[in-house]
Parts: sequence; C-alpha cells; structure tokens
Amino acid sequence: MQSHRISQNLALLMGTALVMSPSLAQEKVSPKRASLQMEEVIVSARKRDESLQEIPLSVTPFTMEQMERRAFTGVEDIAASTPGFSYEGFSTSGTNGNAVIRGLAQQFTTARIQNVAFFIDGIYMQRQSMLNMGLIDMQRVEVVKGPQNALYGRNAFAGALNYVTSRPTVEPGGYISQTVGSHDRYDLRASYTGPIFSERLLGKFSYGYTTYDGHHRNDHSQADADPSGVNSKGRVGGWDDQSWAAAFTYDVTPNIAAHLGLYHVEIERETQPAYQISGIGARAFGLWEQDDLNCIEGEGSQQTALGPRSFTANAAYCGELKPYAAEIAPRSYGPTALVMDPRSWGAVASTDLVTLAFDWSITEDMTLSYLFGWTGHDSNSTGGPGGEDPELGSSVEVGTGISNIVQVNAFSSRPNSEIESFSHELRLDWQITDRIGVRVGGYFSEVEDRQWTLLFLSPVCSSGQFTDAQGDVIGNSDNCDVALGNALSPIVTDRRATDITFIQAYDMGFRQHATNRAEDTAYNDMVEAAFIAFDVDITDSISLSAEGRYTHEKTEVYYHTDSFGIAYGEKVDYSLIPGRVFGIPSGDCTDPVTGINDGTTLCSAIVDPSDAEDFYSFSPRAILEWKPTDEHMFYISAANGVKAGGFNNAVDPSQKVYDIEENWTYEIGTKNQFFDDRLTLNLALYQVNWTGMQGGVSPAVVGLSTSDVIENLGEATSVGLESEIVVRLTESLIVDLGLSFNDPKYEDGVKYSPAVTRFQCDKTDLCADDGEVGGNQLARTSKVQVNSGFTYNLMFNSGWMLSTRYDFTYQSKQYVTPLNLAWVPERFISNASINLLDPNDVWEFNLWGKNIFDEDKAANAFYLGVFNQYLVSKVTGPSYGLQVKYNL
Repeated sequence: MQSHRISQNLALLMGTALVMSPSLAQEKVSPKRASLQMEEVIVSARKRDESLQEIPLSVTPFTMEQMERRAFTGVEDIAASTPGFSYEGFSTSGTNGNAVIRGLAQQFTTARIQNVAFFIDGIYMQRQSMLNMGLIDMQRVEVVKGPQNALYGRNAFAGALNYVTSRPTVEPGGYISQTVGSHDRYDLRASYTGPIFSERLLGKFSYGYTTYDGHHRNDHSQADADPSGVNSKGRVGGWDDQSWAAAFTYDVTPNIAAHLGLYHVEIERETQPAYQISGIGARAFGLWEQDDLNCIEGEGSQQTALGPRSFTANAAYCGELKPYAAEIAPRSYGPTALVMDPRSWGAVASTDLVTLAFDWSITEDMTLSYLFGWTGHDSNSTGGPGGEDPELGSSVEVGTGISNIVQVNAFSSRPNSEIESFSHELRLDWQITDRIGVRVGGYFSEVEDRQWTLLFLSPVCSSGQFTDAQGDVIGNSDNCDVALGNALSPIVTDRRATDITFIQAYDMGFRQHATNRAEDTAYNDMVEAAFIAFDVDITDSISLSAEGRYTHEKTEVYYHTDSFGIAYGEKVDYSLIPGRVFGIPSGDCTDPVTGINDGTTLCSAIVDPSDAEDFYSFSPRAILEWKPTDEHMFYISAANGVKAGGFNNAVDPSQKVYDIEENWTYEIGTKNQFFDDRLTLNLALYQVNWTGMQGGVSPAVVGLSTSDVIENLGEATSVGLESEIVVRLTESLIVDLGLSFNDPKYEDGVKYSPAVTRFQCDKTDLCADDGEVGGNQLARTSKVQVNSGFTYNLMFNSGWMLSTRYDFTYQSKQYVTPLNLAWVPERFISNASINLLDPNDVWEFNLWGKNIFDEDKAANAFYLGVFNQYLVSKVTGPSYGLQVKYNL
C-alpha cells in the first residue's frame, strides 16, 4: 500500500509540473534566488571550508534559506530529509531524544551520552535536551555520517551534526518575520547585522519566539483545566520557546580576527501524544491491575499489606504497535481517543552558550586557531502521559491497611540534569608545500553533570470529589489545577529520613501532588586529547589524508541517593511506624547497634559514595581519494569511532561500571556531476563493526524509582548503501532523491537481559530462554529510508518568483527491543510549501503544510525493563502556516 501511495504522489506531482509552462525572466539571480537553484554548496565538515562535491565524506547540508522555506523547526525535520539519519524525540519532546546514523542506535535511550555528537560552532552539546537550536540564525546545518572522533572527538561515535551559526557581515542587513498557523501557531523572529562604530567591529543580534498549542486533540475529560506552571493543557504536542543571540567579530590586527558568540535558548515543550502499556512488571509493583501485553506469559507476586499475592500476566507485546492505547488494551475511553494528564509536560530546558574564537594568520600558509566554549544547561520532564489510563489512575496503598487505597497518576521522569562545561581547543593549520598540509592541536574540557530521577504521584485529575474505600474525601477537581511536584513527601509518614515519596507501592508516605527525587548522581568529566592530521596530494588526481586523536577521559561519580532515595549512610527504621505488620522490601540490612536483622530497617544501598575511572582511546581515520576529472571523485576510507564508558547508580557491584564502546567503519564512495552539472549523483557503501555495545538492561535490585542500567552487551554489524541524487529535469523543475538501505544486526553472543531476569522466553516460539538475540535487527532502526522532493520555480517577467515544493519521507518499521517482538510500523509523511519572493528580495511569503495527508500511526516507542513497560508516541499530526518576512 505504501509503495502504491508513493507511485501515486510521484505521478501526480510530475504530471502537474510537466504541463506547466513558465516564462522565465533573463536576469541575474540573487543569492536568495540561487538558494532555490542548483549551486555549489560549501561545508566545513572537516573544520575547513570545502565544496560538498569535493569532500571525501558522506555529508548532507541544509542552508538557512532551505530550512526556512521548508518550515523546519528542529532535528526531526533535518533527519526526515537526510538519508541514513533518523531522530525521534519520544513522548518527552527531546529530553530522551535518540539520533541514529547508519543504524547505530543508542541502545539505552536515557543514557547521558549519545551515539551522534552535536556541535554548535565547534562546541560539543552534552545532552539530548540541548539539541533544539532551531530558533537561532543558522548559516547551515551539516549532517556528517560515519565516525568523526579523529577530528571532532567527544563521542562522535556514529557521526556528527554541526550547527554553523550566521556571523556578522560588513553589509548592514536583517529581517523581521512572523508566522501564523493552525492551532494557535505563532512565530516572531528578528535579526540585525552590520558594523559597530567601524568596519573592524561587526555585530549581529537576533531574537526568536514561537508558540503552538499542539497537533493532536487531548481527549482527557479535564483537558481544558489550567494547572499552574508548565503543563499540557488543551491540545498536546505544542511548545513555547524563545531565544536570544548576539555575535561579534573584531579584526584585532590585519592578521588576527576574534569572534564572540552569546546564545540563550529556553524551551517549554508539551508531552507528545503518547500512551503506556504494561504487563507483569507493573503488576509486580502494584501499579496496574490490568494486563495490556499479549505474549510470553509469566508468573509473579505482588507484596500487599496482607502478604504476597500471586498472579499471572504477559511479559511482552508482540506485533505492530497502534497509535491509540484502546486499540491494544481495554481503556475507560473510546478506541481512537488519546488521553493525557494535562498536568504533564514533555521537556523544560534552558541552555546558555558562550563561544570565543581567535584566528591568527601567521603566514599565508599557516594559521593558528583557538576556540573556547562554555555551556550551562538544565532540563526536566514528567516523562510521559501520566500512567496507563490517566482517567482511571493506579491503585496505591497508604499506610498498612489494605482498605487505605488511593487512585493516583504516576509520572516517571528521567533523566533530569544540570550541566556546566568548559572546553579549550588549540589548532595549527600549516600548508607545508603545495602538496602537503598538516593540522595539529590539543583539546581540554571539564564537565560537571548532575542527574536525577523524579517520580510524581498525584490524585487522578477528574471532576467531582474522590473518596477512599472508607468514604473519606481525599481529593476534588482542584487536583487538576495544581502543578505537579508542589510538595516533597518524606520516605515515611511520620519521619523525614529523605525527601522521597515512597519505597514501594505498598508503603508510601502519601501527600497530594508529591514528588520523589531519587537516584541523584553527579559526574565530573575531564577530557584531554591531542590530534594530528596530514593531507598529501600524491599526484594531481590522487590524495591521501590520515588523522588520529588520542583521548584520556577521567570520569568521577558521586552518588547522593540510591534507587530508593536514601543517602549514603542513612537508614529507615520501620519499627517506628504504628501498625506495620509486614516486612520491608529488598535492601534490608543488619542494625549496626544491635547486630540484628529483624526486618524493620532499610539501609542505603550505596556502598561507595564516590568512584572514578580512566578511559583511554586512540581514534584513527584514513581516506584515499581519486579525482580523475573535476566532475567525478572516488574515495575509500576506514575510521574508528569511540564512546566513553561510565557508571550506573546500581546496587549490584557487577553493574556499577560499563566500558567504552567502539566501531570500525569502512566506506567506499563516489561523488559525480553529469550533463553540465544538471545531474548530481553521490553514493556511499559502508560496513560498520561495532564492539562493546552499550545497552540497557534491568538492574539486579529494583525499586519504584530504579532506572535500567547500562552494560556492554556484545557486538553488532551494520551494512548499508546511501545515495543522494539531484537532477534538473527542466530549467524550472528540480528533483532530489535520498535513499538509504541499512541492515544492522546483533552478532551471536549478545544477550538481552530482560529476557532472562524479568521473564523466561519460549525458545521454540518467540525467543531464546537465555536471551540470545544474535541475528536480530537492532532496536529503533529502519532498514529503508527514502526522502524526495520536487521543486518547481516560476520566475515572472515582472521579477516576482514563485517556488513550489512537495516532499515526502518514508521509513520502514522499527523494532522496539532487541527481541524484535514489537514494532512501530512503516510510515509515509508528505509536506508541501509555496514560496513567493518579490523582485527586490525584500518581501517573502511562505505557505506551508506538514503531514498534509494525515498519516496516523505509532511513530516511536521505547521500553523500560524495570517496569516491563512500553511508552508509545504517535506521528505528528497535520499542521499549516503562513510566514511573512521583511528583509531590511
């Protein structure tokens, strides 16, 4: 069906374009108009300006004009237009975002370090929640595929995404633009650049603001409630973002130039349309009585005030995930309803960035460059829609009586973070002879990174009053108007041992709208690196480049609380709780005074409050390039990618530390232009061998605030082919096509531990008893990706120019876990835009639409092994808008 739709849309667009007959004005094409034509593209993927067609790397760039006319708002749009690159923000709108290049998907979604490194003007961005820089003026964005550690360092394991900001210009200029669109979309952007006092000092100032109510209706009965603080009232999937930026360039001397960049970005993103489904894991914690899953039946027990209660439930979901929860499991609302607690939010983050660069042209052939960067960042989230059924809630016992039960919505937020980092890079570029060039330098950085887990518990947001089993009122409709986390609840009702809500579902110091802060961990990272690169023109047509980086990364970790929220050296004495009649959860300890373990004391699971580890790596890359003519180039390369190891806040000593992971990528590519540059054809064939793969597994000792932990699972391989084609069919019609085929597989010996620790598979049916997943497709990767666009330019004799574009993206299904049991389906998204530019390039009008055919499917999902829970988000719904821009 999808292939039929693709054929239909291609035929429709081609037919429409070919019957149109424009009259083209013969005039000089301005830069803005040139951006709509086929032109030479300059990139800095190797930290120097080069033509895209001459660089022996697979790079996909986007200029500011291209992104603006196609209404790009973030990394999702860039990924949808790049073969071999995908990005999902999940329900948290980017707090747990996952960028994937060439199938090397991060196997642990909430890990601190991503497999794709993001940079802005050469400064490394530490976290997923820092990646949305869409409001800042960009000269271009570059997606560089394949390991880039040798040149970039800092975990460019599978590739890198470079944000290159627009610098001040001598020529005064600027713009003001406004966008209005569906569902209260409104954008305001303004920028000015030019000399300050003299042409030696140039400045640029910009501001951006955007707000949007969301792309999908919230069917919650209290969706229009107005909770204080950040929330997702009304529709869901919206945002409220803004940014300020200032940049200065100063010619210190004729040979020394300095550039200062100051950036501030704030994002408030609503939870994306999503739902949760759970099975045996959530049942064991007492969070959810129903069994949403459909395969691999298992047995478990739930602790209650009257002792353990046995039950049977499924441990996995098998098959295609649907866009709505009620299509999978019974709910209290309709089959196509989407219900989100309006008190939730997806991502709230603030990022500050300072860059300072000096370039000293010592001679015509030698340049010394220095780059300093400082970043400050904080982010938090509620982590999801508010439970499996936000209208019904979860049953949680308070106190020791089985009748003391309240219905609450639980929001599991992870990771929340505070980061500050400094970095310094010094580089010398020296063209020794006409044929030999060298680059050598050093890098140093320090990072302070604190992260924690939050668990919000609030009474169900519903109209009317709430009563417990004894008829006592425990809440009313005002619950919907109170922000989550307005009060921290102690570990027990009568004693403030630590600021957490509960240890287990059956023993909870409940307070209305309580917050549990657990797994509070701080990291200090210090990175030292030295790098060198040689470029040698062996002949006029054959060149060789070799690069290498030696890196020492020292990571220190400080554990503030364990997964139960108890600080180092603390304990909780349950004998102080009146009426308590049952034992404490796992993690109990011997009383240090009496030497007796009577089941009344819970001690901190932190054995060592701090730890440190040194990680050493050497990352080489070599490229052999042959350019027989100016229009054709062939290359072969081998590159090593490395991502540092780290620590888990785990109780089991064997799960405390995980080691580095690395890959070797071998690539053969060619870049070509034919028929007087009317056809551009770029191809790349690659194989990736991945070792020490870091992946998420269930912890050996668990609690309600426990996160999955990271282990080195084993090896994987990825073999693929990428192609990018741009062809001018007529003077007015340009077609671009990107294709990616990728086959990432786990190697034999990789075991997915939730298959072992949380349930037992039937190896004659669905999976091996020992969790072996060798031969399975890597989780969260698509084998096939297609992106194509058709641009039709019409220039009138009056000087006005009309440009229309239709583009579509297709990606095949993605499995949710290494077991390859559940998957999100293939999807096909269509976008369109109409741009009108006046003769003097002063006024621009852009009418755009996204997902214009309303593809309605599950878009992504990730799995929490601790709770045996799937968190599923759906495709972004249709949206439309009109941008009006005035250029100064």
